[in-house]
Amino acid sequence: MEIITQAVRVIDYENDRIQKRNVNEMPKFRDYIEQLIVHVSNNVSIREYHTQSTRTEVIAGILEIAGNLETPDAIEEKIDSIAERLVRNEREAQARIGHMNISVQKGSLIFALFEDNGNRKCILAKIEHTGFFDERDYSERFGFSKDTKKIWKTCIFNLDDLNADQFQAKVYSDTVAKYWWHDFLELEECQNDATNTAKAYKAVEKCLNRNCLLYTSDAAD
Repeated sequence: MEIITQAVRVIDYENDRIQKRNVNEMPKFRDYIEQLIVHVSNNVSIREYHTQSTRTEVIAGILEIAGNLETPDAIEEKIDSIAERLVRNEREAQARIGHMNISVQKGSLIFALFEDNGNRKCILAKIEHTGFFDERDYSERFGFSKDTKKIWKTCIFNLDDLNADQFQAKVYSDTVAKYWWHDFLELEECQNDATNTAKAYKAVEKCLNRNCLLYTSDAAD
């Protein structure tokens, strides 16, 4: 696995801001990203989605990053834009659910563009961030828990063809959070209860029609 570019933004929807973290100061961060990707890729709770359009904000930003890797400043700006969109969506989601004494989980957005077995992909993950004091000099530090239960929401886009009209995505969420895949990522479900019911109905109908034809044919003989 090769990590092409990576970034972290602390999402603070309460104060309507993002905080940039310098991953170069986190020597083990690349290992953490790889472990995160492996964990998400092997998760059985993921659901499949696809993009509504290549012009929606998140996938458009990802495509620009993947197609212009030689411009680091532009990459940082696009990641900031994606993070700012998440802040807005989380603030709006909190406004909708606040009366139920429920809060949107606070944490960081991880972005990574990577290649795995020759396939280019992008992961976006919302995870818990942790502040702590270093016992050596009592300075305040920042880190991520190795506990996979602290991984709240993820999405992996398949970017094999940057000129495609539609992109597939695999999404994991530990809660029923429509704002993540619908509002933030602007995705559509490949399968849901409605489509599954429709497929099941069509399969039953087809079977009944076939059996009816066979019965009619036998009766005619």
